[in-house]
Amino acid sequence: LFFFFKKIGFGAAHLCLAFFVANYVLFLLLKRRPGAPRQSQAGLRKLAYLLLALLSLQVVYGAFMAGTRAGFMYQTFPLMNGVFFPNTALASPSFLDSLLNNVDMIQFIHRSLGWLILALGTVVAIGCFRRAETGRQRTVGLLLGVLLLVQFGLGITVVLVDGIPPLMGASHQLGAFLLVSTTLALIHGCYGHQDGSDGTESLAA
Repeated sequence: LFFFFKKIGFGAAHLCLAFFVANYVLFLLLKRRPGAPRQSQAGLRKLAYLLLALLSLQVVYGAFMAGTRAGFMYQTFPLMNGVFFPNTALASPSFLDSLLNNVDMIQFIHRSLGWLILALGTVVAIGCFRRAETGRQRTVGLLLGVLLLVQFGLGITVVLVDGIPPLMGASHQLGAFLLVSTTLALIHGCYGHQDGSDGTESLAA
């Protein structure tokens, strides 16, 4: 494990720690802010929590992509050099090693999570927007939808462009941060508990 972090993990860990610390600060600030009227759809609230979890995992694999330079391996889209799943993704000694060190598997997971987040996030954003009881809820739902499209488009561009310009890579990282933050704000503003308590309380458990 130490060898892994020595190889690619210190930069990844630093990026992930910065993301999570900043969003924990946002979480604390949201808890101090008076809540808006809560939407009652328990199913959509659970999907919003799932979206936040998937985004957090995507941030980790995005850091792995940068640390291993896996983005240079398959500069085609939507397929990976003409195939959906490259055989070399399972060439590592163990499945766990493939998940953590195999650049083919890392890019496959990052791409797959991107599609899943786009689909799930669209459902959550539309649900929040359509059932909005305040302008703030409508805005955060719309913002999430826009950020999903922009971030997905940036991800495709990063894959296709030779060399990955630093500004483009930084924009993609910023987009990820804004997506996580917006999802956290959406959970607080749209899918809190009906008793008026803060919908983000379960995140601190």
